[in-house]
Amino acid sequence: MDLEKQNLADELQQTQAELEKVQSANSTHDLPDLKEIRDRVLAELKLGKQATGYKAAQKALDKFIEELRNVT
Repeated sequence: MDLEKQNLADELQQTQAELEKVQSANSTHDLPDLKEIRDRVLAELKLGKQATGYKAAQKALDKFIEELRNVT
C-alpha cells in the first residue's frame, strides 16, 4: 500500500512538472502581437484618433489584451 502511494505521489509530481513546462512554453509564444491586431481593428472603425468612440474602443481593447495575458 505504501509503495502504491509513493508511486502515485511520484507520478503526480512528474505530471505537475510537465504541466509547468507546458504552461511556461505557452506563455512565451502563444499570443500574436495583439497591439498590432488592436490597431488594425481600430483603423477599421474609420474614426479619428481623437474621437470619443475611438478612445473608448482602444481602452476596451487594451483591457481585453491585458486580461488575455493574465490568463495565459
